[in-house]
Order: sequence, then C-alpha cells, then structure tokens
Amino acid sequence: ELQWERWRREEDKRSEAKARSESLQQLSDIMADWTKALAVEMFFVEAEKRMQMVDGERRVHLETRLRLARSMLGDLDPLSFIEQWVSPEERYQRKFMDE
Repeated sequence: ELQWERWRREEDKRSEAKARSESLQQLSDIMADWTKALAVEMFFVEAEKRMQMVDGERRVHLETRLRLARSMLGDLDPLSFIEQWVSPEERYQRKFMDE
C-alpha cells in the first residue's frame, strides 16, 4: 500500500512535468507561427504599398492575385494562435499538492 502511494505520487509529478514540457513546446511553436504570420503580413502590406504605384490593367490583375494569395493562407491572426495554447494547468491537475 505504501509503495503504491509512492508510485502514484511519482506518477503525479511525472505527469505534471510532462504537461509543462508539452505546454512549453506548444508555446514555442506558437511563437514561431506568430513570427511567420507577421512576416507574411509585412509581405502583403509592402505589396499593397507598391501596388499603389501601378495603374490600369496591371493593378487590377495584381489586386486579384493579392486577394487570391491572402485567401489561400487562411487565418493569420497571431492572437488566434495564443487562444489555442493549453497551459500546463489546463493539461494536468496535480492530485497530490503536499509536495
């Protein structure tokens, strides 16, 4: 019985450590995705600025292409990335808090 209790406490600690590790990895991935999203957004902002200097048919064509490119990429709102993050506490609740 005592050994079983010790094992359960150790397993609880392992599960907490795993939840923390997974949460940190997910947060790191989110930060990398955020960086990419900002780079993509900067690309589109710069393209739109440059497009202001183009006239006529070429501009219409470029506007269409830019709209198509944006639509292919989907949601690039960095805040939606952080909303998907799962904190360590959301992943695992300790069963033994006395340690």
